[in-house]
Amino acid sequence: MQNCKGLLGKIKGKIVFQWVPSHCGLWGNEMADFLAKKGTGILKNFRRDLTLHSAKLEIKRIFRESFRLTASRVARDKPWSTLCKKSHGIPSSPRAAAVAKFRLLTGHDCLCAHLFRFNLVTSPICVLCDTEQDMTAAHLDECSALNDLNCIVKRYWRASCLMT
Repeated sequence: MQNCKGLLGKIKGKIVFQWVPSHCGLWGNEMADFLAKKGTGILKNFRRDLTLHSAKLEIKRIFRESFRLTASRVARDKPWSTLCKKSHGIPSSPRAAAVAKFRLLTGHDCLCAHLFRFNLVTSPICVLCDTEQDMTAAHLDECSALNDLNCIVKRYWRASCLMT
């Protein structure tokens, strides 16, 4: 402290110390406030005892959040990235519907276009109708052999049965 006082005394001119409230628009002040707030969050030291149940819940929450962020990053630009969103309704569907939805969303289905990639069928063209289109999930809505069904899940299972 004495060293600072001595150095300040050597400066020519008037030195004034002024307290500046946060968020007043001074250059660097906003960043300093942000970093200070971030630092206090990092250095929090919880000294309260947690029950085993509470500790398990907290660990699960942290793991789920970490997994969700990692999965979202990895799934970007992948055909199965839609599974990271909660709007598909797979978990709440009956098993047959959930399987069909999962397969159609991911593209890992038993339709000709997918099976052709692995040389399990001779052509990706739909074998149920004569439109000469690749048999994909999008084609199920247009396939004339499945016109009597109004649900994509029913169309998927009917197509699967008719192909075998």
